[in-house]
Amino acid sequence: MSLEISAETSFALDLVNSTNYSSEYLSVLNAMTNKPTSAIADAQNTMVASLVSAGIWGKLDGLWVLANNTEANSYINWINPGTFDITNGGGGGITFTAYEGWLSGGAVGDYLNLNYNPTTDAVNVTTTSFSMGVYSRTDAQENNAAIGSRSSGPDDETVLYLRDSGDLCAARICQDLSAAITIANSSSLGLHSATRTGTTNNVHKGTTHGATVSVAEGGFSNLDMYVCAYNNNGSPGFDSGHQLSMAFIGSYLSDGELETLETVFEIYMDSNGKGVL
Repeated sequence: MSLEISAETSFALDLVNSTNYSSEYLSVLNAMTNKPTSAIADAQNTMVASLVSAGIWGKLDGLWVLANNTEANSYINWINPGTFDITNGGGGGITFTAYEGWLSGGAVGDYLNLNYNPTTDAVNVTTTSFSMGVYSRTDAQENNAAIGSRSSGPDDETVLYLRDSGDLCAARICQDLSAAITIANSSSLGLHSATRTGTTNNVHKGTTHGATVSVAEGGFSNLDMYVCAYNNNGSPGFDSGHQLSMAFIGSYLSDGELETLETVFEIYMDSNGKGVL
């Protein structure tokens, strides 16, 4: 006896074999309504397992893999799904592309709220041990922010600019509007980050690290951090025109740990054919 399945009733199964997945990635996978293909899930699990093995995972309060298969999945905080998940700012100009990430159109509301306030929500983060960063798929020269927040306080700006009009990657961490820490940057592709240990701030572009700058200890603004813009005293400001694939916030990461993070994430992006390095 033969069994025929019509086109209307046929379907394809791409089962995710999670037998050997890490517990950390299984928490993420279980939070996804629409699961990725098995190949993508394997690549994502490899990324997570690598970060756990390197000791980076345990230092992070938030890891948002914006380059995912659906918008909903791109909002998940991989470190603790359901906590500090992203809310879309609701602007009509911000667009999602599967496995690439989010691109702001530069209009008011074109941002992502991480729903993470470093003043009230910190797990690993302190004012003397901090790191944040984003991975950009596009190269653009602009004086706009990729991630950060500030209030009206005198010394609470924490913000990262990828490539400004002077070809500089610039950042401020727990400081006022005085001169930012900078590093020469002629391309905004890949991982950009800023770190603070003690009262020493630094800015990083991939495996290139700036000179450390001593900045008197300030504080964080009592506001949520935004991505694709920054939270300017409760309103989105300086919306970035970069397509962002990942964002992270955590305690201090060393130069070597930042290099590992870039390598591990680039391998994941390359597995999707979306890497840029």
